[in-house]
Amino acid sequence: GKWSPLNASWAATLTAAPAHPTYYGMMAAVFQRRRRDAFVCPANTHRCADGCAPVEAGAAVCCGDGTACASGYRCADRPSFGPACVRARGDREAAPEFIPEAAPGPRPEPVPVLAAAEAPGAAVPLPMGTAGWELRYHLCRAGALPLHRLALPAAPPGQPLLFPYYSNLGPVGHHAAASAEVALIVQHGSGRNADDYFCSGVQAAAMAGLGGGRALVLAPRFMEPADGPPPSVVWWNGTFPEGCWRCGAESDPRASRDGRSTVSSFAVLDALLDALGAAKTSGALPSLRRVVLAGHSSGGQIVQRHAIFSRVPPPP
Repeated sequence: GKWSPLNASWAATLTAAPAHPTYYGMMAAVFQRRRRDAFVCPANTHRCADGCAPVEAGAAVCCGDGTACASGYRCADRPSFGPACVRARGDREAAPEFIPEAAPGPRPEPVPVLAAAEAPGAAVPLPMGTAGWELRYHLCRAGALPLHRLALPAAPPGQPLLFPYYSNLGPVGHHAAASAEVALIVQHGSGRNADDYFCSGVQAAAMAGLGGGRALVLAPRFMEPADGPPPSVVWWNGTFPEGCWRCGAESDPRASRDGRSTVSSFAVLDALLDALGAAKTSGALPSLRRVVLAGHSSGGQIVQRHAIFSRVPPPP
C-alpha cells in the first residue's frame, strides 16, 4: 500500500522485532485467534463485540456477557429473576411494576398473568414487556452465513427450479455433516430474514449441547420480488391466497424458465425432508436420528400447516 506514518510505524515495529521463533509463534497465535473469533452478522442486525443481536432488538444494548437488550432497555440483574432488561427512563432504570393489593384476605388461586388484573387480591407482575422489564436476548455467532440451493424435483427436464437455504455444515448430504445427530430446520417469519433465523438456530443448537457438528442447522428462505431472486430460484408474489408461501401456495410461474412451472411451499419443505432422508439412507448422514422443524410467527404458521398436509410419511 501507500507509504504513511501508520505504515512506517508498523515497519519500524517489525524491523525492531526480535528474530526469535517465540515471537513469530506468538504473532501467529494472535492472528489465528482473530480468525477464530471473527463472525458475520445477518443483515439489519446489531453487532456486539461478542455476537449478533436479532432484528427484533433494533439498535440493541450490548450487555457484554453474550446477551443484549432491545433498544430502549438497559442490562440489569434483578434480585427476583436474575439477568434481565429494564426499561430506561432518563438516567434511571425502571423497576418492575406490580398490580397493588385490592383488598385484604386470603390470596386467590394462581391465575394466568393476562387475567391477573381481574383477580381481586392478586399481586403479580404484569406481562413481560409491559411491566418495564423483559428477558435478555442471547447473541448468536454463526461464523459465516453460507447459502446453498436445493434442486426441486418438480422442475421440468433441463429447466431446474432451485430453492435457497442456509446451512452450517454444507449442502444436505455433505460429508461435513457426518457427525450430525439432529437436523434443525428453522423457518423465518414474514420478514423473510432467514439469515437471522439461521444465526439464532446455530446458537440455540450450541446452547442445547449440540455444537461441534452434532447439529445440522438449515434455514429455508422463501423469497418474494422485493428480495431480488436470481434466475431459476423460486419465489412467491406474496399475495393472498395465490402467492401466500406460508399457506402452501404455488410459487410464481415467472420464476421458471418456461413461465409455467410452479411448486408448492409445502412441497419445498417435503423436498428438504426427502433430501435429509436420502442422505441418511445413502450413509451420508449416518448419525442422524431426529429432524426438528421450528418456526416463529409466519414461520410457525407454515410449519403447523405443513405438518398437516406433508406427503412425507413419518419415520417407522
